[in-house]
Amino acid sequence: MRRTASAIALAAVAALIPVATSTGSSASAAPAAVSRTAGTPTFVSGTVVNAATGNELRGIVVTVRDVDARGTVIGRDTTDINGHFRIPVDVEELAVRVNGEARGYETGWVTCSPHRVVPTWGQACSQGATRLGRVKLDHL
Repeated sequence: MRRTASAIALAAVAALIPVATSTGSSASAAPAAVSRTAGTPTFVSGTVVNAATGNELRGIVVTVRDVDARGTVIGRDTTDINGHFRIPVDVEELAVRVNGEARGYETGWVTCSPHRVVPTWGQACSQGATRLGRVKLDHL
């Protein structure tokens, strides 16, 4: 019984760890998706910050889009007073878009690493459910 519980716990943790792949230098290449355990809730979360100062930004709209469904929005959140967002997802490969225009910041797609914002989906990358950490936005 103890061995089975440990195996289930390990599988649940492993399902949330991004898989590293070699995708070459093509900006449109997509990394492998994260596999999930059925019934395990998954999220995309992070903190949006000012790229120059590191200060957290509130009121920034973050959307998650399904890569396989031509960019269909599957989740949305607005950053709280501490710049945090958390969006439940049910797909394995997704793209994250931030819209800072209403607050005087850039709008675009989140790159894999470092988590900056670029103007087009083709310059960004697809990813699985993960904790993005700090997503840096430039002030316009």
